[in-house]
Amino acid sequence: MHKTVNDIIQKKGNQKISVVTSYDYTMATLCDQVDILLVGDSAGMVMLGYENTCPVTMDEMVMFTKAVANGRQNALIVADLPNKSYENEADAVSNSERLINAGADAVKLEGRLPDIIKAIIKAGIPVMGHLGLLPQTATKYTVQGKTKEDAQVLLEDAKALQEAGCFSIVFEMVVADTMKKITEAVSVPTIGIGCGKYCDGQVLVIHDMLGLFEKLQPKFVKRYLSLSGQIKKAISQYVKDVEDITFPADEHSFYGYQREQPPVQELLPFGGNFGGGIESSYNLCCIFFFIYCRSSWYPTSTSSSRVTLQNEARFYRKERHLVGLVEDGVGKKLPEELKRRFMELERKDWFEGQGNCWTLGPGYIRCPDCIAKELKRKSRRCSWVANFLKEQK
Repeated sequence: MHKTVNDIIQKKGNQKISVVTSYDYTMATLCDQVDILLVGDSAGMVMLGYENTCPVTMDEMVMFTKAVANGRQNALIVADLPNKSYENEADAVSNSERLINAGADAVKLEGRLPDIIKAIIKAGIPVMGHLGLLPQTATKYTVQGKTKEDAQVLLEDAKALQEAGCFSIVFEMVVADTMKKITEAVSVPTIGIGCGKYCDGQVLVIHDMLGLFEKLQPKFVKRYLSLSGQIKKAISQYVKDVEDITFPADEHSFYGYQREQPPVQELLPFGGNFGGGIESSYNLCCIFFFIYCRSSWYPTSTSSSRVTLQNEARFYRKERHLVGLVEDGVGKKLPEELKRRFMELERKDWFEGQGNCWTLGPGYIRCPDCIAKELKRKSRRCSWVANFLKEQK
């Protein structure tokens, strides 16, 4: 069950009230732990790109309110009546009903308009007031309530809204000492934005506090995050990945057939561990290893499931200086001792460092060292296995 107007009223003098603006489903789900989600007409600036809040329409506010209502579970939803939507009692009531039908629990309007407020409340709709700086009609943004006269006017306005039936009042950019007096003088909660710590609650535009809106940075905003920089960095990395064809990788792709991948122990010799570097499958190797070594080690290869004894004999004949053995009976079945000693030598060479350039992370990545070695190999294809192992040092 989400919070109610009475829950907010009862917080007066007991617990501070937290309010943030929200304009869409995703943000509503993330911010729902606050007391009030305010669907503010500030959406016109941070969501629609308007210079101020004046052009915002009822249709736009209804759309934003519906989106927030779809994501809300806990908080009270208060929706702004936009500019020129409450110039008379009939319009005020009908437009307030539209916002309530869209999912709001209450509406907010700017200025000292007791008759309009009473008409909306009479229709069964709770109203939140708004005093101090009034963005819908302000010609310039200045701090309010600095003189005794201005402070007195604000106090009288607050009492008029209280008497009209507002369940709470937002104050914008009012000096802190004036807000302290007003908060103590009225019985309804005061919620400040740029008004100091003496209010009963605080409200911030979510795009300001998360560093998402760079066009305007009010002095009174505390930035809890700087998401705009992080988002730009992420997008830059995405563009690079797309251009480099490192995204999408296999794990981000679908295939229309069953891709078969042999067990690791069959795919790689020596227990599937090449020099302690490659321990899962060829997906972790560089592209050179995948192309050139797969034909020798891959169990289902058409050329060789493993290096046959005959091929081993040919290899020993060409590279016997590596093995250190005197060849005998080339082309015939080699003694098991010869095969064992060769495999031990090959394993020893590998473990001494030949596998370093192959473990480069996910994907078929080609390191510069491998490219250079491949060019050398093209002139020595007859003995590429041994030369490949030697050159990896």
